[in-house]
Amino acid sequence: MRKYLKPCSILILLFWGAAAFVYLPETTRSLNQAATEKLESSQYLGIFSEVNARFHGQEATLTGVVALDEEKQLAEKVIRTEVRLPNERGASHNPVTAVHNEIRVDPNATNRKRPWIIASLFQENQRLDGVLKSSEQRTKLLAQIASRAPMATLNNQILVNEPSLPASAWEATLDQVPNFKNILAGKKDKEQAIIAVTLCDGKWTTFPPTATDAEIATLLQDRKISPHEITHSLHALRAWRTSPNSEEVARLAAEKSKNDAAELALANAQKSAQAEREAQKLATLSPSYIGLTALNQKINLFGQVPAEAQKSQAITSAQSIYPGYEIDGTQITIDASRVLPAASNFTLPAGKDNFIAFATFDGTNKLYPADVFDSEIAKDFPSLKFGDDELSNLLIHFRTNLASAGTITRDEPYVAIATDGKSLILTGEVAEIATKASLLEKVAAANPGVKLVDKVQVSSLVNTVTEFSPTLDSTPNFAGVSAGVAIARLGQKWRNAVVHSIYFKTGSDRSKDQERAIYQMRRVRELLPNASFEVVGHTDDVGSADSNRKLSLERAQSFVSYATGSGFDPAMFTSRGAGQDEPITPNETENGKALNRRVDVMLK
Repeated sequence: MRKYLKPCSILILLFWGAAAFVYLPETTRSLNQAATEKLESSQYLGIFSEVNARFHGQEATLTGVVALDEEKQLAEKVIRTEVRLPNERGASHNPVTAVHNEIRVDPNATNRKRPWIIASLFQENQRLDGVLKSSEQRTKLLAQIASRAPMATLNNQILVNEPSLPASAWEATLDQVPNFKNILAGKKDKEQAIIAVTLCDGKWTTFPPTATDAEIATLLQDRKISPHEITHSLHALRAWRTSPNSEEVARLAAEKSKNDAAELALANAQKSAQAEREAQKLATLSPSYIGLTALNQKINLFGQVPAEAQKSQAITSAQSIYPGYEIDGTQITIDASRVLPAASNFTLPAGKDNFIAFATFDGTNKLYPADVFDSEIAKDFPSLKFGDDELSNLLIHFRTNLASAGTITRDEPYVAIATDGKSLILTGEVAEIATKASLLEKVAAANPGVKLVDKVQVSSLVNTVTEFSPTLDSTPNFAGVSAGVAIARLGQKWRNAVVHSIYFKTGSDRSKDQERAIYQMRRVRELLPNASFEVVGHTDDVGSADSNRKLSLERAQSFVSYATGSGFDPAMFTSRGAGQDEPITPNETENGKALNRRVDVMLK
């Protein structure tokens, strides 16, 4: 019986691997389709028309733009809880394991309508034009205007558009409706007219009946309305004011000429603004690319291309450059929004085993060693706009295999905190789920009443630490603070006011902690947009004090250059070199010296 055990185990593993080979790509495609259909469903009124959801396995990344922060959160909730696989087995189960929400919130970047009202009142007539979000708002507005301007005839042209942006101060807008009856009382026949305009922000602006379209358009310039909508809304008032008097005719003709010129200028300005928006939108689109890993005579291709033709081109190129290698292209994803250069010049670099490579369709390509940092790849290909964890997720299996074989070394686990007193982001990398659970429980208990945001990753690429009670026992409390940060290597005590510490081996200026520090600074800036940093270099006590002070300053300035090259404003940083004067542990052991060779990024 025992002699069959090993062959059976091998068959089970082969069967599992084959099933994953077929199932995972199909799952990704199905989830992409299901997520798109869910976001485009009528129940969300088009608020996600400019949002894209893309899966890698069962993890979703949301990109695009919405007008409101609550819409950004709703999009994440929809994907996290409502997406279902379109088959009987998955119909009642949400398969999404994680959602990376990179949606941008910008009311001015969306094409959704914004609320506005133009009320024109003259003699016994009144006309209302504009856009509101609901028929209930329209009904209340009509009743309020009727109480303040009891005219005989009402021409209501207000459009109800449910997907439009909400009014910023609707109740105040109702309360502040002008008392048109009192304003017009005592005026002569041709003067008994007024124009009132609101952006539904709690304020009304009144204009005389002689106001031009350009004057009114200035107030409504951010409402993205056509100049003809203003002309159309005031047509009845202006027709009423028309007189056969030659002077009046001449004046109206001059006014029309002025209006026409203003409308033309406004139309040209809007056309230019639209062209600029289209250019900006094109600039936000990411180019197509292909990445690959090479390990044990096997090439794994991944990336984003707009069509099957580019996928086939990448596979054919890999087969030509790497004869004798097994080529796997199943992880190349088709994304129609990816752009290609006018003249495609795609080629993959040639290399030996255990490497990573990236190539775009403009002829750019680069080969990297197996231990390359994600930040180094992102810096070489800035147009690809990789998300914080995107490269890590793409390369995790390759790196895990290399770490298991001892080809690359595992990093030290760490945890970090950033808080504004209301929310607390906990980030880091640990080796075990149980370790993460202990950290989350301890941080939550030490900071009651603060919203805890979990961004700790369980990674096979960091070392296991079995004894980390010094970290748990020193968990910081941020009660009553408006801004705070802390950092700890697992197994060591927390260090307050430190965003991240970058440790170096003797004679080396390259450290994985550099990109960890960049990641953590971005989390700090999410909570504290005006945050700035002091970068302090430190050394052990080997060598002279003067040379150590110089070395520590050079390392601090080197990291500032690294950070600014990653997109941070140089004005955010100051730097100094402390040399060997500020150790965090005695320099009596090699481990103590290693902890003192560091650069601390401090929150100022």
